[in-house]
Amino acid sequence: MKTDYSSMPLDELERLHAKQQRKLIPANIVAIVIALVAALCQLFMPMVQVDVSLDGETFSAIASSMVPEEGGDGQAQTDEETQAMTEMITYVLQDADAALSVRIRPLPALSLGFSPSAEDVRTYLSDELLDIGDALDTVMAQAMPYFASFIVAQSAQAEFEEFEQAPVDEIRAVTDLIAEGRYDDAKSQFRAAASAYAQSIGHPLTAEQLEDVGAMFDDMVDSGVQEDNSFSYSQAFSAFVPEEDEGSSGAGGSFDLNGMMEDAFAEMDESTLTTIGMAIFLASAGTIGLTSALWLIMALIALLHIFLKNKKFTMWYVKLLCWLPCVLFVLVPTIAVGIMPDMIGQMGGEMPAGMADAMSGLPLAFGGSGIVSGICYVVLWLISIFWFFPVKRKARKIKKAIKSAKG
Repeated sequence: MKTDYSSMPLDELERLHAKQQRKLIPANIVAIVIALVAALCQLFMPMVQVDVSLDGETFSAIASSMVPEEGGDGQAQTDEETQAMTEMITYVLQDADAALSVRIRPLPALSLGFSPSAEDVRTYLSDELLDIGDALDTVMAQAMPYFASFIVAQSAQAEFEEFEQAPVDEIRAVTDLIAEGRYDDAKSQFRAAASAYAQSIGHPLTAEQLEDVGAMFDDMVDSGVQEDNSFSYSQAFSAFVPEEDEGSSGAGGSFDLNGMMEDAFAEMDESTLTTIGMAIFLASAGTIGLTSALWLIMALIALLHIFLKNKKFTMWYVKLLCWLPCVLFVLVPTIAVGIMPDMIGQMGGEMPAGMADAMSGLPLAFGGSGIVSGICYVVLWLISIFWFFPVKRKARKIKKAIKSAKG
């Protein structure tokens, strides 16, 4: 039922108007909290966060996508080699369980400034991307017993089906010694473990085969031991990567992604690094910097109006722009990954067989401060519609009646 304010006395109208204004105080406080949460999260949480689950199923799906479609007889040898590589990847990485996270933090990005130095950009990129190499090293540590078992099986000339499900407990006990820093013990015990494993799959090793596989394992361990006596599984696996020819591009012969990235950044010229740094700064300033400032401005204005006679304040500038981080850094990448296979097909491109299925099933998640600020943005709209607007509308009607009463 609508209230007829036109028939009310002036003092009653002024009392009702003051009451409506007081109702806005808790609403203003809620708006301040929302704004501070959004702004602080945007400044101190990663503005871009990409999380990938690196488990056995993920690697199996990726490996399966490598198998080419059926073709002519000329493809037979290539298909067999690809199938063998797929089986090796699936087998070696079956127990992988690691999380790869790429995080871009706003404050370091903003600290680059409009004209960053090349050295500052190198340092920034190295710091932000360091987790990639660490995640790969974790995966390789988990793959170590299966990789060593695979070497033994290959040396014994066993078929994949013969050792695919075979237990690797003897070899795992040896590779666990590496994690404990007992490198000499691992090398001395490996030959006995390798011999027992070969016996278990029905392909006993000859003395020559056992010595060859033992020498390969020794080289692998020696390659992984660092100067500080820690162990780098990336360096250990690099012993099995062929070195590229002299003068060729790339970092052949290495699984050390951190080292490869540092080398790549070191080889970039200053103008390229400056351009990259400027792009990162502008992207962070134009999204996180701008929207965080708007959230803080709204919080300040809402706080001031708590102590003013008129408790109402405007928030259109937040509603107009503060959706940007959530949409640009969370929603758009998530949608893009989902529709990429279809987009490539529509553009006339062709993805490798199975790659579309692998991409659609990839455990990839985009997060960061955009999720928090997006939630704050939605909550602000809700309290604006269901709390601020009804109180403000009623206050405007009462104010209009007060003006009429005053004549």
